[in-house]
Amino acid sequence: MAVSASFLGIRIDEMHPQEALERISAGLGGGQKQRVYFVNAHCVNMAFRHEEYWGALAQSELVLADGSGVLLGSRLLGLPIRHNLNGTDLVPRLCAQAAQGGLTVFLLGAEPGVADQAAARLARAYPGLRVVGTQHGFFGPEEEAEVIARINAIRPDILLVAMGVPRQEVWITRHWERLDVGAAFAVGALFDFIAGRFKRAPGWMRRLGIEWVFRLMQEPGRLWQRYLLGNLIFLARVACAALNPRARHAAQQALTRPLPAVRSVPVAEKPEPDLAASASR
Repeated sequence: MAVSASFLGIRIDEMHPQEALERISAGLGGGQKQRVYFVNAHCVNMAFRHEEYWGALAQSELVLADGSGVLLGSRLLGLPIRHNLNGTDLVPRLCAQAAQGGLTVFLLGAEPGVADQAAARLARAYPGLRVVGTQHGFFGPEEEAEVIARINAIRPDILLVAMGVPRQEVWITRHWERLDVGAAFAVGALFDFIAGRFKRAPGWMRRLGIEWVFRLMQEPGRLWQRYLLGNLIFLARVACAALNPRARHAAQQALTRPLPAVRSVPVAEKPEPDLAASASR
């Protein structure tokens, strides 16, 4: 059963990946705009430092757990968050579903040329997928109106935004009322993975929950603070809450509640290609 839980004050929606796809599909089919954000340990740390990002998470329609850190923290806090719903796995499955349903996709973000490369790979991996536009993420505030106008002229069903945390969530939330899209997803480095700029961790590392170690090995100069210092700060926050009976009880009671059921929507059962892995071959 899908539930919402308060993880250190941040709402996280817990559900099976299949149900997440069904909820997103139901919203797209019913004309309900949706913002879908993913939260990992780094995101939790950022939310404590960035008030607007914290607010963006609170306003979103769906916040999903991303990574082993949140799952470990959930167990320590006695919360029901059990599924790792990272965007790198979920969004390709969504694209497969979009290809079957004739939905349109717009890719916004990453360095110039990366979104185009990712779009080409997605189109090859999912025949019938309608990628209707791309735009790199290196534009200034004076260009935002033009970018939004271009997106709205196409009116994509799905907008994938890859600008990094917290810029992508804040950008979507600031412009949400102006964006004429069905659903917007904050997807981090997804385009880089799909385009083959970064390799994804081997399957055994993902299953053990140590994909972050592989990422650190790829970019130690940029990521050492995020993963080495950041993970310690995250664990300290969780430990303080877990060791405080009053805080732990408040975390368990604050937002843990069932989410309303949705009508089941058929989703392809065949295995989806691992674009990030295949790009590195």
